[in-house]
Amino acid sequence: MCPDQPRSPTRVRRVRVAHHPGREPAYTALALLASALLAILAAATHIVLAVAFWSQANAYDERDRLVVLRSERIAGSVLAAGVFAGIGLAMAQVDRFWIAQALIAALVLAEITDGVSKVVLYRRGT
Repeated sequence: MCPDQPRSPTRVRRVRVAHHPGREPAYTALALLASALLAILAAATHIVLAVAFWSQANAYDERDRLVVLRSERIAGSVLAAGVFAGIGLAMAQVDRFWIAQALIAALVLAEITDGVSKVVLYRRGT
């Protein structure tokens, strides 16, 4: 560049929100708060239901145990596939935000699969 020529304007650097260091602690705190509130809500719901329906709280027979085992096995397979997908994203060096989203989606899909498979197994009479 010749000293007589004016310098070109500086380039504006674009920063993605997910990589902004000031934003990460806010996401972390929010995720921890949401997790804590969800755990408290789940515990309170279980206590209320156990008190309201105390006679049916532990009324499981062999069929119920088999349905729970089979549905959890199916849901565990879905969760394992989602975790491997998250590991694959990490190996591909994808942004941490998307890895976390993939892992959360795997957990949600596993729980949905668990519930749907329980309904299907009870309807089948297995």
